[in-house]
Amino acid sequence: MSSFVPRLLALTVVWLFATAALTFAAAHKMGASPTAAPVTKAAPAVAPRILVVPDLRRQAFVFSKGTLTDAGFSFRIQGSVKGFPSNTVVSQSPAPGTRVIDTGAPLVILHLTRTGAQLGLPEDVSSVTPTAVKLAPLPVDLRASGIASIVWATGFRPELSWLHVPVFDARAGSSTTVASRLRPACT
Repeated sequence: MSSFVPRLLALTVVWLFATAALTFAAAHKMGASPTAAPVTKAAPAVAPRILVVPDLRRQAFVFSKGTLTDAGFSFRIQGSVKGFPSNTVVSQSPAPGTRVIDTGAPLVILHLTRTGAQLGLPEDVSSVTPTAVKLAPLPVDLRASGIASIVWATGFRPELSWLHVPVFDARAGSSTTVASRLRPACT
């Protein structure tokens, strides 16, 4: 029993030091300094994900809705023919190959023609909540494409107040005035 008390005392001292060390380490790691301002990093700009609308024309509706769902789209049937599995897609909007920004589940409108038996309940609306369709900008490298000039037809009366470039005057200038401002001076 005489050796038990010193061991218990030593164990208690070791336990106290370990607890103090862990408390100190946790406070030090968490930045216990009250004057330290939190450092936030700006999130890097992430390019939006681009989806390409698949071509569903001439496909059975049962396969078309699976294709759309797998590609990240939602659908809605429009017209007098309902969404029975055996019906065939005759047209769609947006058109096949259209590049859209992934807004969650962009909506594709389908027009069907009646084919086969109309059995069961029609599925005219996707089970996924549709989101807005936003067209993706087309990437055009003017130099690589060999485009040197752009002809801009605005109609009978120019209304260019939305365009903020230093070549237009209050009346949007004339084409000869604008062209002379855009053309480099000859030396």
